[in-house]
Amino acid sequence: MEEVQSMAEVVNRERGTLVYAFHKVSSERGEGVAVYELYENADAQRIHGESDAINALRGRLPELLGAPPERYQLIPVTGAKGLPF
Repeated sequence: MEEVQSMAEVVNRERGTLVYAFHKVSSERGEGVAVYELYENADAQRIHGESDAINALRGRLPELLGAPPERYQLIPVTGAKGLPF
């Protein structure tokens, strides 16, 4: 998906974005794409969310996915390998 690659290139230049990883997902509901995001702080998440690149992608998501995206906020509750806690 060209949009995913373009978004990854933009995110690689963002300060404060610690992890931004696209994943292919297969489930009983079908196939899709998931994005795992981790930010240094709330300001970094806000800046990413307000960027021109994410707003352009967000506007195309229903068309690309065939349905509105689902969003889940994961809040780490304890330190985990590979996470900066």
